[in-house]
Amino acid sequence: MLKKTIAVGLLVASSMTLSACDNMYRTDSQGHKHLSSTAAGAGIGAVGGGVLGAAVGGTEGAVIGAGAGAVAGGVIGNQLDH
Repeated sequence: MLKKTIAVGLLVASSMTLSACDNMYRTDSQGHKHLSSTAAGAGIGAVGGGVLGAAVGGTEGAVIGAGAGAVAGGVIGNQLDH
């Protein structure tokens, strides 16, 4: 059960990472590139969720927390980009 949960968590995290690479940077009107809020939010959310999940539920909690944090952070960051 734990191996399956870890595998699913890694699959979700890697697919989100790869999809974020497509539009990770945005270019402003002067041609400068900036990290998008979506990418930053997903990264910060994954780290924060992983730490919190590990504190509450050990290894399995860390995986679940990282996935949930990445999703939540990405959604919030996406709203800030628009």
